[in-house]
Amino acid sequence: MSAEASGVRPCVLIVDDDADIVDLVSEHLGVVYRTRTASNGVEAIEQFAMDRPDVVLLDMNMPRMSGLEAQIALREIDPTVPVIMLTGVQDVHLLATALGNGAFSYLPKPYHSVYLLHLVAAALSQRRA
Repeated sequence: MSAEASGVRPCVLIVDDDADIVDLVSEHLGVVYRTRTASNGVEAIEQFAMDRPDVVLLDMNMPRMSGLEAQIALREIDPTVPVIMLTGVQDVHLLATALGNGAFSYLPKPYHSVYLLHLVAAALSQRRA
């Protein structure tokens, strides 16, 4: 049963090494969703295994483990959870790699909160389909 079907707000895991971005994204998404956070790929995997979020927002450039490495590890745990790459990366090859590895989409920084909310909703809709 999905989180929404059980009456519980869906959970979004926000992963970024920039605490200001984590706080801002948590604030924007917290109006509609439950949020969990991690500051690097290693923490993301630990948090993901504990909480099983409904969607993951994942920065591409982080210490200890890149977003691409974390994305692969997360998909090994549960390939059905949509991953949205939240990134300042402009390298089309890296973005194509993320999409090729199964990312739902990517959101370039800086982003608009309205688009962020719609993108998360779209990812949740795809997961339910």
